[in-house]
Amino acid sequence: MQKAPDPFAKLPEEVAKYARARQADEVYLLEQLREMQDALAETSKRIQDAPAPEGKAALSGQLQARQAIVADLLEQLREMQDANIRPLCGPIAPMWRTMQRLKMKVGDIGRFPSFQRTSVIQVFEDKILVNFDWGNVASRNSPDRTGVLFVKGIDTKGIVSDAKWRPSTEDIFEVTGTETYETVAGGTKTVFVLSRVRTDRIQAYVKAKAEENRRQEEMVQEEARKAREATEKAEEERKATAEKARWRMWSDSDGTFEFEARISGVINDNVVLKKRDGGVVRIPLEKLSSKDQEWVKRWIELHSKPR
Repeated sequence: MQKAPDPFAKLPEEVAKYARARQADEVYLLEQLREMQDALAETSKRIQDAPAPEGKAALSGQLQARQAIVADLLEQLREMQDANIRPLCGPIAPMWRTMQRLKMKVGDIGRFPSFQRTSVIQVFEDKILVNFDWGNVASRNSPDRTGVLFVKGIDTKGIVSDAKWRPSTEDIFEVTGTETYETVAGGTKTVFVLSRVRTDRIQAYVKAKAEENRRQEEMVQEEARKAREATEKAEEERKATAEKARWRMWSDSDGTFEFEARISGVINDNVVLKKRDGGVVRIPLEKLSSKDQEWVKRWIELHSKPR
């Protein structure tokens, strides 16, 4: 099977990585939404089948909790889709890429979901070791609902061990590798390292792209204006030429008169001519000079052709 082309291949590396992650976020959100909607349907059926009121009440609480999660997922999905309308023309929107269940790999990029709970294990000079509890109803039975991670690139001032820490949902992190630390039991454990992404380069690119798009739009508008003006000018020149061509000098076969006029029509072999002063004269065709008679005959042929 032929591999689909990468739509982000021509973007700078930082921007392409961000764009791919945001695309993956939307796919993940849709999967989570389908999972929760299935769970809602199952809970609703269990409520209907529950024999005792107490059982129905307990299940109703679970149903409400899951309905709240579905509402949150829908809102996050709407934000994601709104942001994707102009992915490289507006400000960087925060991604919703949960690292739930720690099924991540080096190179993943995203932000932390707002519903997770975090406690600090140890504070270092340039990083912190933290324990995450995702706390998602959809994964409460998962053995991987908690996990340990190193977090780098944040301001550790004011962060202390054995305290709660809430990462900003605006910050974007990338899984940059793994590190091994020594546990209190004397063993070792290797965990993922999340480094805060410098979004200034992404934002600089987006700003430059927006400026480029603005200039291109101005160029298109300027070209359209010039084309419109050229068309209008050509039309005016055509009308002027046509109007000028309608006025000509007329004379009779004897040379007794000569005046400027334009033809209005031919009625019963009489040529109707309109002068500059607005006066109208009718002259029999045979009275005109041979040159004028030939001109009138061509005019009749031209205007008698079906259109």
